[in-house]
Amino acid sequence: MAIQSKQLTDQDFDKVYDEQADYVYSLSRRLSKTNSDAEDLFQEAFLKAFRFFPKFRGGSLRGWLRKIVVTTNISRHRGKDKQPTVPFDQYEGWKESIPDDSAGPEQLAEERERRQQLQSALEQLGEDARRMIVLRELEGLDYNEIAETLEIPKGTVRSRLSRAREALRRVLEQADG
Repeated sequence: MAIQSKQLTDQDFDKVYDEQADYVYSLSRRLSKTNSDAEDLFQEAFLKAFRFFPKFRGGSLRGWLRKIVVTTNISRHRGKDKQPTVPFDQYEGWKESIPDDSAGPEQLAEERERRQQLQSALEQLGEDARRMIVLRELEGLDYNEIAETLEIPKGTVRSRLSRAREALRRVLEQADG
């Protein structure tokens, strides 16, 4: 959804909330370790969005909301003790854990189980690694978009993403055991 820059009203924000709440919660959940953390992130991000909505200059609303969620997530974890990251090996097939909508009941059950394994694996990653995987592999952002969202150089995106993928592979491999 793209909104033109104009005099934005509370009704405009209500419409944005109605149309984007599922997306914002989904992103919040993927970036968080627990449902409670996701709910807090969702609420905090929408409060910031509401507060800054009159300053929205138009363009991609989803991109604007994504940046708010990601920067809010980063802010919430600054200063907290860094959690140890899990070392990774190669894990073939982790991308296949994303469901295929055309699947039958048995395939849907398997995909649901893979999705749960992926979410569990993401929860074991450090904040930075989880953020990188979510933005690139689940949100589908390219390196430039990630660099812009996180306000870091493109080369840093590449190196962090490489380390994050390796960490995710190891967690998934350990889970398959």
